[in-house]
Amino acid sequence: MSKKIKRTIILTIAISFIALGVFCYFHSIHMPAWMTYPYDITILEGNVTINSYLAEEKEISIPDKILGVKVIKISENTFENIGTEAVIRHIPKDIENVEKIYDQESRSYYCIRNDSAWILEYIGEEKQVKIPEEVWGRKVVTVFDGAFRNSEIEDVILPETITRISGCAFDGCKSLKQIVLPAELECIGIAAFAESGIERIEIPPSVKEIKEDAFSFSNLKEVTGLENVEKIGNNPFRRTPWEENYNGDFFCIGEELHLYRGDDEEVIIPETVREIKGAFAIEKDYLYPIKVRKVFVPDSVVAISGHSFWNQNNVEVYIPETVVSIGKGSETTTSIFNWSVGKGTIVTTAGSPAEAYAKKEKIPCRIITKEEMQQEMEAAKKRQENK
Repeated sequence: MSKKIKRTIILTIAISFIALGVFCYFHSIHMPAWMTYPYDITILEGNVTINSYLAEEKEISIPDKILGVKVIKISENTFENIGTEAVIRHIPKDIENVEKIYDQESRSYYCIRNDSAWILEYIGEEKQVKIPEEVWGRKVVTVFDGAFRNSEIEDVILPETITRISGCAFDGCKSLKQIVLPAELECIGIAAFAESGIERIEIPPSVKEIKEDAFSFSNLKEVTGLENVEKIGNNPFRRTPWEENYNGDFFCIGEELHLYRGDDEEVIIPETVREIKGAFAIEKDYLYPIKVRKVFVPDSVVAISGHSFWNQNNVEVYIPETVVSIGKGSETTTSIFNWSVGKGTIVTTAGSPAEAYAKKEKIPCRIITKEEMQQEMEAAKKRQENK
């Protein structure tokens, strides 16, 4: 055989191996279980995903590598065959994503995102709960959606590592009377403490956002620290004793109007208000707000959130051109009216943001001049003074 033919054969074999290697690298390979026991794995792009655990041994240290290949992912149901009896001693640092894994010590399921962990679900029966600062070498940074929902806990200690309490995290925890929020907490999610037994809360300076309905229907009687919060959603304290015991017709948090508590059918919003946050939305079986006929928005207002006039029937809202943001700030709707109840009407000036919003949302709109708007507001004021 000539040297040329030999070189050609060797080159062909080399290219074939390279092509095979490239193919294997970019295509998922399910390895035979006998090679990887006690794990069922898939290899893709030079990394291992553990699909399931095949043994019955309860104490487990997940290896950093299998067949010399780095482990980066654990599938959600990997340990379902031993369930909550699993004691996971070690999870490799290189693992980037775990959807759901159980920690026996804290009686909770977690998910892992790189170097952090989120508590997904507490399944213990203890009345006093302490969430750990870290699990498997990852900081616990989030109490995830519904993690303690409707549980019977009476006291919970949150670690200082927590930066977010997500939606409905403690929703329905009737026996939970108080909680100390971590000094590094940044966000309180939608309905995070709704219908809970919480009576007093101190918002730490680190909190930048409280989302809508965060404490609604809870037993909250005292709130401090709101002056530091940059963004507050609609009705975070709706139907709480703290809101119901408020003095005055206009329940405001800073310059935001969150509830109208008066009984006038014609309402003139104070000039101290800059934003309207769901203030006129009617809820079933709740005294406030009453059905209003006209609402006059002053020039001081720059924003009206979605849901602000929900369930009001055929109300006229006088919106000046200073209001540049309408329909934002609600997690559920961009409309300020509920069309199934009755079409509200926007009264505004030509070319204003309110007119553009009305056209976009197909809301009835009546155009008047600035002078006419001022005259109608002054007339409403006189009618109120003469009552």
